[in-house]
Amino acid sequence: MKILVLGGDKRYISLMNNLDYPIDCVGYENKKLNENIVKKKIEDINLYKYDIVILPILGINDNFEINSLDGMIKLDKELFDTSKKDCVFYTGLITDMMHHLFENKDLVSFLQDKEVKRGNDVLTIEGVLERVNEKKRDNITILGFGNLGSKLSYILSDYNINIGTNDEYLADYFPRKFFLTTNKQAMKIYFKSSDYIINTVPKNIIDEELLKCTSAHVLDIASSPYGMDKDISKNYFNYHLYSSIPSKYAPEEAGKILAKKIIRDQKGKNI
Repeated sequence: MKILVLGGDKRYISLMNNLDYPIDCVGYENKKLNENIVKKKIEDINLYKYDIVILPILGINDNFEINSLDGMIKLDKELFDTSKKDCVFYTGLITDMMHHLFENKDLVSFLQDKEVKRGNDVLTIEGVLERVNEKKRDNITILGFGNLGSKLSYILSDYNINIGTNDEYLADYFPRKFFLTTNKQAMKIYFKSSDYIINTVPKNIIDEELLKCTSAHVLDIASSPYGMDKDISKNYFNYHLYSSIPSKYAPEEAGKILAKKIIRDQKGKNI
């Protein structure tokens, strides 16, 4: 079996170093890699050689570019036509464009795997706790009560925790709760009284009106499109986008989590 890694962030170095297969990679010109890994240029790539192709967690953007540690890499739109019929493509975020591009191919999202989610949640929470401990945190508001938000809520329950949720049943577990999309006035009240606000909702639910009414440190850990419009958020010193925490906080461990996903998949095929 032969693997191609096209672009990616720091965690992909660990991903490659934890796979005992022949690997070619693009976008790691000045990085130290294991002996089984060969650095290539994008123009020298022929996908017919590979059984697995690993794309960045962020996928392919609308300009047909991928991110890498060497900068953005432009792809040829015909590149994927040369792949084997049974080639498996791994990525993180899958856009509508990518669904169309890979409609007849095996496209797998790391981020939809339960074990990957579980591991990333642990790393994300550890990264958040490190940041939270740097600031005053008597009153903490957590926006979103999904998988990540609920775990953070329980871990930080020794503090005064406010929960913003749209799930009426789950919210009943917390006395200090409010509803995100139906009561903007309630959000303003909790924003004003908070020392720290953590957003886990991948939707623009934070606006200028909310940021103007608080001196709280706002930490946005949601995935794209994030909790606030990126262009507007640049005007507010108390808003901090802290996405992709596993790749920033613990790239070595994050890469091992992804490598284990590929190893599990390969073992499953061989059963």
